[in-house]
Amino acid sequence: MLRTMATVGQRRTVFFFFAIGFALMVTVLSLSDSAPGALRTIRTALAPYAHQIAAVFDLDRPTVPFEQDQIGHAAIWGFGMFGIGLGLRRRIWLPIIATAMIAISAVFELLQGEVTASRSVSLSDGYGNIAGIAAATLLVAVLGPIADWWLNRNEALLA
Repeated sequence: MLRTMATVGQRRTVFFFFAIGFALMVTVLSLSDSAPGALRTIRTALAPYAHQIAAVFDLDRPTVPFEQDQIGHAAIWGFGMFGIGLGLRRRIWLPIIATAMIAISAVFELLQGEVTASRSVSLSDGYGNIAGIAAATLLVAVLGPIADWWLNRNEALLA
């Protein structure tokens, strides 16, 4: 029978590259004005599209409780927590992973004020980070067992 499921080693490799990619993305976005020239231009290149993205999701209306920047922070850190949470949740208790992600996001927020010239520490950005991490933690808590069941079911069918 043709094996179509990813092996444990393949899943670990994907997780490894996800974690490295997330770390690089956060570093570039958070500390971009102190990054080497090629990396610094990524943030500058994306800046003109911020209002277009906001218009698609209608984020300028007064009923949205968060600023666009907070939503971006929540999305980035939520994405990271989702991937890292799914990858580590069977080895490390999920609240510990979430706490570590919050601590790491706080370090990045504090570093912005210390190592960049154009960015500063923002409590509202920190709240956005925490909101994204919290939402993703809940999502991982719900979807993780479903993913385990599905993987185990398919592995049993293919055996």
